[in-house]
Amino acid sequence: MFEWKLYNGALVPKGPPHIAPTEEDIARAKKMGGYRFITYVTDFDCEEEMPWWYVIKDTPIILEEIESSNTRHKIRKGLRHVEIRRIDCSTYGEELYNCYIKAQERYKAHENRVYREAFLKGLEKDPSQYYGVFFRENNSLVAYVKNDLYEDCVNMSVIKYDPEYLKYQISAALTYQVVYDYLNEGRYKYVMDGQRAIRHKTNIQDYLEHTFQFRKAYCRLHMIYSTKMKIMVKLLYPFRKLVEKMAGENVLLNNVASVLKMEEISRACKK
Repeated sequence: MFEWKLYNGALVPKGPPHIAPTEEDIARAKKMGGYRFITYVTDFDCEEEMPWWYVIKDTPIILEEIESSNTRHKIRKGLRHVEIRRIDCSTYGEELYNCYIKAQERYKAHENRVYREAFLKGLEKDPSQYYGVFFRENNSLVAYVKNDLYEDCVNMSVIKYDPEYLKYQISAALTYQVVYDYLNEGRYKYVMDGQRAIRHKTNIQDYLEHTFQFRKAYCRLHMIYSTKMKIMVKLLYPFRKLVEKMAGENVLLNNVASVLKMEEISRACKK
């Protein structure tokens, strides 16, 4: 059965994007309540270019066959400096949180920060599979990725790096190892790095496309609102550019600007 989950006030699919909800699934979601809006996608990986997408890789990776010698050099350098392995997230809770904090310091103030107690508690029953990146010289955890596993695909839902160690090409090594482990064995159809970024600018998806041949899987974005949210969006939509300009580092205005941007994209997907 198609499942939904509540995430930051939004009702979103619990499964991968290539499985679209039926009309019955959507009707059931509307009856659940407790949400500001419902969002989902259809026509995943369609041939038509859309303003909404997921960044995916669906081909195995072979180090010796990577065309760019610079990329091969970065991967090998990273693998020389770090050991990458699957870890029990609850066992490495403190190390993961320390890495998370160091990574968050690179972002703007409007990014929400999870406090230590909530972070550690969230790890206790986390079903995701974690990879830890350990610097060989001091055995410290300097990066990690949280992988959400589905029946036939993997979502790299969280990736954090200690910025002090990026010069050792830990990002190249980690990406290579994850793609290799999940795709080369043929068990999964694709690895993804989530959907188009809305709330903040990020270079990670461009990096994955240009360096590791990830690609955009275009799809149609749909938005359904609660009664109050529908009124708010209708009133503010004509002023969406102004709201975005005024948002700055204000958390509330950034959230509003994000919803208005998604509404703009969903409308474009219907054309």
